[in-house]
Amino acid sequence: MFAGGGTLQLDNSTSFGGSILGFGLPGNIDLVDIAYSSSGTTLGYSGDSLTGTLTVSDGTHVATLAMIGNYTISSFHLADDGNGGTMVTDPPVDSAGHLTTPH
Repeated sequence: MFAGGGTLQLDNSTSFGGSILGFGLPGNIDLVDIAYSSSGTTLGYSGDSLTGTLTVSDGTHVATLAMIGNYTISSFHLADDGNGGTMVTDPPVDSAGHLTTPH
């Protein structure tokens, strides 16, 4: 559970069997084993207002993460974690409801 932020680092995200609760600003999920590429890393999400499944793939490895909470595909942003993996963040939204640049 995310409480007040932090980073959940998953070294073997393709085998992660837990559920993620409370994800949002200022938290991060570091998928160490999913290589990041701005043109090749894919993101998918399906769910309802209570639970869902976040899927991140580099074309070879696929992380399928159970999420508890009310999310949509726009709830997630992918970036390089600085070490070759993929960082998942919850992009901030401005007062008008538009996505702003993640930090």
